[in-house]
Amino acid sequence: MPVGALKTDLRYYDSSSTGANASASGRAEGYRAQGWWSGNDADRYEVDNKLWSALFTYSLAGHAIKAGYQKVTGHSDFPSLAPDSGTGRSLYLITNTNIQAAKFASAGEQTWVVGYAYDFGQIGIPGLSFSTTYYSGSDIDDTVDGRRGNSEEWARDITLGYKVQSGPLKGLGVDWRNGSWRGNDSGTVDRDENRIMLSYSLALF
Repeated sequence: MPVGALKTDLRYYDSSSTGANASASGRAEGYRAQGWWSGNDADRYEVDNKLWSALFTYSLAGHAIKAGYQKVTGHSDFPSLAPDSGTGRSLYLITNTNIQAAKFASAGEQTWVVGYAYDFGQIGIPGLSFSTTYYSGSDIDDTVDGRRGNSEEWARDITLGYKVQSGPLKGLGVDWRNGSWRGNDSGTVDRDENRIMLSYSLALF
């Protein structure tokens, strides 16, 4: 009798300041030029972040369920090379897999992740797949308006995809993705998105 498969994903990051970012004067000079400086919290932009996460996925007969937890500690958000690009950043985190509208990597934030996926090849429709994931983040340190530890957010993503298995269009994929985000962090607005994505795989050799 099949028992399925369990996949474990454990991650840990430790990020700290160096160079100009390690001093208040250096941060003020650098971030004022970008228009990001806030006098409400002189240490707001110092890189000071630890992040750990655990994600478990159990698969059986085309079904896959996942559950995970991510915790950010330290004073800053999880750092990236392009902090001004918002949700367009790509972060190697369990909260950045097939998500459209958020990153869940703010200072102090803790996030719960649950999801489900199904491969319809199990019932005779190869190439058709479905997945949905829900994210719930809380305890965000929103230092812009002083709501330290009181901000929260949630997001839900749905993907329905099909990839042609044979014939002249073999390798052509079509995905419909729907995403929603809600939160009370400063400077944010509710978001709902629908995307249609086309892909094509071609064997060159």
